[in-house]
Amino acid sequence: MVPASGNGNGNSSELKQQLTALMKARLEKTKRADDVLMMMFDMGYYHKDLIDIGFTFKELKELGWPPCNYYDYEDQGFHYTAKEQYEAGYSIRDLRKAQYPIEELKGIVAGPKDLLDAGFKISELRSAGFSDDELRAAGVAEFRLRNEADLRTLMKSGMTVKELRILGFTLADFVNEGFDANSFYDDVLRAVERGAETAEQIWGRIDAGDSFAVQLIEAGFTADELKKAGFKARDFLLYVGAEGMLRAGFTVKELKEAGYPEDELVKAGGSFTESVGESPSTEDLSKTEKTAEVLRKEGYSALQLEAAGYSIRELYAAGYSAKELKDAGYTVRELKDAGCSAEEAMRAGYSEDEVNAAGFWAYEYTNEGYGVYMQLHEKRSNVRQMKQWNYGIDKLVAGGVSISELKDAGYLAMELRQAGFTLKELKHAGYSTMDLRTAGFSAKEMRAAGYSINDLVAVNYYIGDLKEAGYSDEEIKESGAREFRIVW
Repeated sequence: MVPASGNGNGNSSELKQQLTALMKARLEKTKRADDVLMMMFDMGYYHKDLIDIGFTFKELKELGWPPCNYYDYEDQGFHYTAKEQYEAGYSIRDLRKAQYPIEELKGIVAGPKDLLDAGFKISELRSAGFSDDELRAAGVAEFRLRNEADLRTLMKSGMTVKELRILGFTLADFVNEGFDANSFYDDVLRAVERGAETAEQIWGRIDAGDSFAVQLIEAGFTADELKKAGFKARDFLLYVGAEGMLRAGFTVKELKEAGYPEDELVKAGGSFTESVGESPSTEDLSKTEKTAEVLRKEGYSALQLEAAGYSIRELYAAGYSAKELKDAGYTVRELKDAGCSAEEAMRAGYSEDEVNAAGFWAYEYTNEGYGVYMQLHEKRSNVRQMKQWNYGIDKLVAGGVSISELKDAGYLAMELRQAGFTLKELKHAGYSTMDLRTAGFSAKEMRAAGYSINDLVAVNYYIGDLKEAGYSDEEIKESGAREFRIVW
C-alpha cells in the first residue's frame, strides 16, 4: 500500500516508484489527467510533496499534472518559478492559466508574440513595458494599437471573422476568447426557444455563412493553422462542405476519418485512392477498353492513366482536376491546350508567370492599352472570383475595374485604403461611415471629407477623436459624444 503524504517510509526512491506506477495505471485506465490529480489529492499529495520526494516537473507533466499555480504556496513564502516549469515543457499558455504574472513570463520568452498567443491582451503587454513598436514588430495591426476593441463586442456588432482578421486579430485571439467551431450554436438554440426565429431561418443563416466554422474557412485560415490551434476536421463536419475543407488544406484521409461521405469527397475533387489509403487494382491499363472516366471513378490516378497512354485531353474530359494533372507532370501549356481555364491552373499551383507564358492572357499591355485585367473587366462577373485567387487590387484597377466593382466583389474599405484609394473615393463608392471608421480613418479625415459630428458620433468616434478633429467643446457636448472607450 502506498502511504499518504507525511506518513514517511524512509525510502523516497521506493515511494517515488510506487507513486509513479500508481499514477501511470490510473492514467492508462481512465485517460483523464484530472482523475490522476483527484486520486493524488485524496491521498494528500500535491506539487511540493512530490517535488520533495524527488519528482521533476517534467516527470509530473508526463503524468498529466498541470503546472503549479503561482499562489499555491504563497502562505509559505515561496513559489516555483515560471522558468523551471517552462523548461520542463509547460507552455506560456499553461503558465498564464496557472496565474503567473506577465512580468515573470516576459523574462522567459523571445518577444511579445509568445505572450499574445498565450492570451495576454495588448493593454497587459503595454503595462509590462512593451512599446508599440515592439507590438507592431510582433504582428499587431495598427487598428488594434489605436483601438483596443473587445473581440466579442466586435463580433456582436456584426463583423465577420474575415473582417476581423484583416484588422489584425489572429486565430489565437479567437481561441483565447473561447470561440470554437460550434460557437453560435447555443445562440441558435436560444433563438429558436424564444421564437425569435424558426429553425429553418436559423439554419438558413448558417448555410449563408453565419456559422463560426464557416467563417474560419472563409477567412482563409489554413488546415495547418486550424490544427495548430486545436481544431479538428470533425469540428467542421456539420458546417463546411468537403470542397471548402480541401481548399483549406485538409487531406482526403482526414476528412474521411472525420465522417465526410466518400461520394462528397470525390465530387469535391478528392482522390478515391487517397481516401482509401491504398492503390487500386494493378490491372494492365494499356490493354483495357475502359474509358478514362470509368477508370477515374474506379480510383486510378491521372499519373497511372498517363503512363498507360491516355492523352491529357482524355484525362481532363474524364474529370481529373488541374492539380491532379499537374501532379502527373503536365505543363500549364498542355493544360491550356486540353481546355483548362486560367483559374483552374492558378488553383492547381502554377504561378502567374507560368500562366502568362502559357498564353492564357497577355499580361503586357497591347498597342490599344488593354491587358489581361482589361480582358477580365470585360467579364465583370469574374472580379469576385479573381479576388478569391488573390489577384492584386492594383492589377485589377490597371485593367479598368472600378472602385464600385471592387466593392461589389467584396473588398473591404480597409483593403482599398491600403491599396491607395482615398477617403473621398471610398465615400463616393458607397462605403458606409462604419466601413470607413473600421478602415482606420481618423475623425479629422472624416470631417474633411464632409461628415458631420453627428455622423462621427454615430460610429463611435469619441471625445478625444473629435477634439483632434478640431471640434469645439460646445459642439462636442451638444453631439452627445462619450469619453468611454472599450478596453480589453
